[in-house]
Amino acid sequence: MPTRRNEILIGAVSVLARGGPRALTHLSVDAAAELPKGSTSNHFRTRDALIQGVLGHLVKTEQSLLGDLLGKVEGVVDREAFARRLTDMVLYMTDQARELTLARRAIFLEAAWRPEIADQILGWSVRYWQLGGRWLDRLGSPDPEGHARILLACLDGLITEVLTRPLPALDIQRATRIIVDGLLDEREVS
Repeated sequence: MPTRRNEILIGAVSVLARGGPRALTHLSVDAAAELPKGSTSNHFRTRDALIQGVLGHLVKTEQSLLGDLLGKVEGVVDREAFARRLTDMVLYMTDQARELTLARRAIFLEAAWRPEIADQILGWSVRYWQLGGRWLDRLGSPDPEGHARILLACLDGLITEVLTRPLPALDIQRATRIIVDGLLDEREVS
């Protein structure tokens, strides 16, 4: 059974996914979580505390989801299979995990004006760059961690594309293959 704190954080994710960062208030979270007025405020006294709580919840939830999904990449040693796994991730994050992804986007927007959030997101991102670097190293990347950062930025772009411009549908498999091939076939640019 979820704790009251967890119910609040799930409600906050829902509010962010439906209304963006400006919609995130203590009362809106109480309503989304179907809790008595004041419940969110009892656990998170300020909006900043609520945002920090949501960020921690997103990190924990996303790491669990992506760990399961991307764990399938561990044995992958060819580009085609790697691109398919990335496609699976983009489609999963924009379908089954759509609400989580939209809430993540809302928090990322908040980070544009809030350095303390940007710092936390950077720490989170570095772990993903390192993980991606290990996969890209196996595929022969000359700059695994640098390429992982580029790859994740491109995947974020694909996720944004699917969320904001679903029609006409973009061929995500083709896009991920082009990105992977482009990174692994990168020629030195002078």
